[in-house]
Amino acid sequence: MSVSKTCTSIIIDGIFLQKAIDKTIEIYTGLKPGRRFYKPDLFSIVGNILDWYDKTKSIKKTIHCHVWLSSAFHIESRVNISPVKNSFRTANGNLVKFVFEKTTLIGPALLDQLETLVHAGDVVLVADDRIYEPALDALFDKGYTITVIMLNERDGSEMITSFNWGDIIYPLGIAMGMEKNEL
Repeated sequence: MSVSKTCTSIIIDGIFLQKAIDKTIEIYTGLKPGRRFYKPDLFSIVGNILDWYDKTKSIKKTIHCHVWLSSAFHIESRVNISPVKNSFRTANGNLVKFVFEKTTLIGPALLDQLETLVHAGDVVLVADDRIYEPALDALFDKGYTITVIMLNERDGSEMITSFNWGDIIYPLGIAMGMEKNEL
């Protein structure tokens, strides 16, 4: 199978993102007592993830961002999600298109998406549930480049991965109003 390098899929587990925001606030509040944090915008979070961890950001490509939301959790209380805008352009002009799915159980739906992924050269998973590891291994075996954006192990990550990975607290910190030198 030939894997396209002109496309990136970002797949976000909304429950994980909500928990990661809470953990990020807890960590940075401990480091910067009294610091005010802003409710982050989803586009800023994704833009920051791409800025920090996309190794092919200079390549012209299309970026598909699939956000899985739980009907039992209300991430909208933690993240601003535009009800009308579903795309933005990165600093180098790459188009990031968003698709939002609401489901009762995110894990099985997101896992099904990983198992049927056919068009992406790069996969960026924003989650840390070990249930996703076999599907990521299978994608890697097919030639996909995998990056997992998760909490650091010391901050409670459930996933142990051999893939490229990035700590979610840095892009979240920037999206919540911190400066890079404060991270």
